[in-house]
Amino acid sequence: MEIGFRIYLSRRQRGFSQKALSRLAGIPQPNVSNIEKGKQDVTVGTLHKIAFALKMKMADFFDEESIQGPSKPRIFFSRKRLEKLAAAVVSGNKALTGEERAIVQRIQQIIPAKKRRSVRKRRALEAWLSLKQELGESAIRSLVERIRDAEMRKQGVHEPAAD
Repeated sequence: MEIGFRIYLSRRQRGFSQKALSRLAGIPQPNVSNIEKGKQDVTVGTLHKIAFALKMKMADFFDEESIQGPSKPRIFFSRKRLEKLAAAVVSGNKALTGEERAIVQRIQQIIPAKKRRSVRKRRALEAWLSLKQELGESAIRSLVERIRDAEMRKQGVHEPAAD
């Protein structure tokens, strides 16, 4: 992951605007913006100022767990729950808990609907990192498979019978 995007994630997780980080670090706001977008390289001195303003160590920008925060307990998904979430992603008409709604929203940011072909790269990556931390890769893979199955059922496409 690019250092600029790591700075962006760290800043957002701490609730800072670019302007606030700029003020705290003593760096012009356009420079913060350009660094986060990868349009400007960050010097060691600038990275030190940003780390200090965010109350981090410089090494934290190179350690993925420091950016994402400590691991949370992973959520268990039964087959029934996976199918419920997949159906909600595909059709959007399921009664969901707040936690399930949040998961569905993040999945929709990662897997764009045909109507929403342009998904913002940063938003999709934030959603992926959040889901990966909360659910784990195997649960995400299972959920994506269920979503594909639900989409195929919705379109009336059935997989061929196994021989």
